[in-house]
Order: sequence, then C-alpha cells, then structure tokens
Amino acid sequence: MKMESMENVLEKIERKIISSGNVYGAMNYSVWTMILAAYLIVNTALYIYAENSMGGWIYGVFWSVALAIVIYINAIVWKKAEHLRMSGKGGGYGHIAMFAGWIIGGILWFTLPLIINDQWIYVVGFLIFISCGNAGIALGVRDYRASMPIVTSLISIPLLPRNAGYFAWSMAVEFVLIGYAISALLYMWGAFTLIGEE
Repeated sequence: MKMESMENVLEKIERKIISSGNVYGAMNYSVWTMILAAYLIVNTALYIYAENSMGGWIYGVFWSVALAIVIYINAIVWKKAEHLRMSGKGGGYGHIAMFAGWIIGGILWFTLPLIINDQWIYVVGFLIFISCGNAGIALGVRDYRASMPIVTSLISIPLLPRNAGYFAWSMAVEFVLIGYAISALLYMWGAFTLIGEE
C-alpha cells in the first residue's frame, strides 16, 4: 500500500515537471511571436509613412529593446526551470547546442550577402539564422516542438518574391511567426493534456 502511494506521488511530481516544462516552452515562443508581430507593425508603418527613411535607428532601438525583453524573460524561465535541468532534460550540453545554433546562424546571415550580392539573400539569411537557432534549441532540449520555425522558414524560401524589399521581409517574418505560434501551441497542448490527470 505504501509502495503504491509512493508511486502515485512520484507520478504526480513527474507530471508537474513535464507540464511546467511545456508552459515554459510556450512562454518563450509566445514572447517571440509577440516581438515578431510588433516588428511587422513597425516595418509596415515605416514603409507606409516614412518610406524607410528612419528605418536604421528605429530598427536598432526596436531590436535592442526586444532582445532585452527576451533575455529578461528567458532568464526568469531558465531559473524557474532549474528542476528540469536537474532532471537531465536536454543533457549537460544543451545550452551549448542552443548558443552554437544562434552563433552559426548569425555568421551565415552575415557572410551570405558578402558571397552573393543580392538583396534577396538578406532575407534568406534571416530565415537560415532562425532555422539554425531553433535547430540548436531543438537539439539542446531534445524536443521536436522547437523545430516548427525551421519547417515554416524553409518552406517560405522558394516562395519569397525577389526584388520585393518590404514584401519579401514581411512574408519571411509571417512564415516564422506561424512556426513560433505552432511551437507555442504544441507546448501548451502538452501541458493541457496533463491537466486533470491523477
């Protein structure tokens, strides 16, 4: 009887750990969804009202604030999810894979336009950056749900209009947005399926 009671307690603890991991994952992707949606609004406003004449410094301010928000929220999530790391989720080198993904993606985004002199390649570089970064996350946490932005980013590349400037960027960001939204939904669904289980 005591053994069964102990097993039930351990199962409940395990479900809580898994559920909280799902919620933390959904929070991360929800934040990025919000930021990319805000970027679309800024990008569209500049295109319509300022013809991108003020784009340089406004984009700089926007992404500085956006990254500060992401880092702050992820720091909170990372601290709260300490029990998941202690349980071995993603292994001891998960954070290395995450950082490596974003670094490799950033290098490719920077170097591709130097090799191929085409405005369109800047947009493709952005999508490769997103794909590499999320590949690092997926490998780091060993979870396929983090790979949804990779799928939507790669799907969008052959569909992007060439020499379209604002429209190419908007389409690329919209496809990435879909990927982040799907990831957030899958994480929340994972948490939802554990609600009410005894």
